[in-house]
Amino acid sequence: MKKLSFLFFITLAFCASLQAQQKIGHLNSGNLLEQLPAVGKADTMLAKYRDSLVVKGEALVAKFETDYKAYIEEANKGTLPPVQAKQKEEALQKQQQEIEAYRQEMDQKIGMRRQAYLKPILEKVDAAIKAIGKEKNYSFIFDTSTGGTLFALEGEDVTAEVKAKLGLK
Repeated sequence: MKKLSFLFFITLAFCASLQAQQKIGHLNSGNLLEQLPAVGKADTMLAKYRDSLVVKGEALVAKFETDYKAYIEEANKGTLPPVQAKQKEEALQKQQQEIEAYRQEMDQKIGMRRQAYLKPILEKVDAAIKAIGKEKNYSFIFDTSTGGTLFALEGEDVTAEVKAKLGLK
């Protein structure tokens, strides 16, 4: 029993010494990305792309609204036979489906374009973080913007070093 207690305390001391040797850092990647000029350029290009897609969507909506108003006017006049009314309703439903499909397609295209614009930026930031981690012998660097770290007082904020590695002031 004494040997087991002794072994337990030695294991505990070993774990404590390992923990004391670990160097922990943190940064807020959200704040860092906001400061990168490349992110601002990507946002501007993405906004232009989104605006170009919105023009087509607005045209689809305008055509739907015109067709709907015409349908309502004819229906209110009572000059629209039931068969034609049903055909126009089906055509209007089809237009609504096309608008919704286009909206979904637009969201996908914007998401893909955003990913394409940000991927090289994020890779560069990741490389800078890894370089700082290796150069400064950090065991861990946590991202405080994700809320994954609840306590970071003992860690060092490495944002300034990452910014310097990326050429930011």
